Amino acid sequence: MFKQALTLLFLLVSIGIHAQTEPYESTSALKIEDFMKGENFVGFQPENIRWSNDSKRIHFEWNPEKNLLSDQYYYDLDEDKIIKIVPEDYSLIPETGEWNKEHSRKVYSKNGDIYLFDVDKENLIQVTNTVSTETGPEFSGDEKSIIYRRGNNLFSWNLESGTTTQLTDLKSGSEKKESENTEQEGF
Repeated sequence: MFKQALTLLFLLVSIGIHAQTEPYESTSALKIEDFMKGENFVGFQPENIRWSNDSKRIHFEWNPEKNLLSDQYYYDLDEDKIIKIVPEDYSLIPETGEWNKEHSRKVYSKNGDIYLFDVDKENLIQVTNTVSTETGPEFSGDEKSIIYRRGNNLFSWNLESGTTTQLTDLKSGSEKKESENTEQEGF
């Protein structure tokens, strides 16, 4: 029995040594040069993934065509397909902003102007178009207007009439003048 175990051990060691001395042959067609190509080899991954305002689509940036810049796409859950968005429609995708109570409208600031997006109608209204910068838009408490800031002042834009009203009139002034002390102030 000892002799059989010794023979078996010798056989296993011989096979192991023989296997280590055989030249390594790769069965894979992949080469180091391929991996060094990065995304040009393995493909581009979608980035900046986010839900649409109506939660029926998933928006993302992607570059399957290997262009210099990524394009905007969305995956339509109802149609089960990916659709490329043309650059003219990029503005219809507000990523940030303030919702009204029903989540049917969203107000946001972009490039210094205020926009109102109606989710159901997929309608975009540019509320302001000025050289000044308007920021911080929110719906008023009764949701009949949009309140926003321009400089140090607050403005209100009425949703029904489209009229703008300035709510505050804060102005920068010069430094306070020091008055001359009177005899009474000297005490």
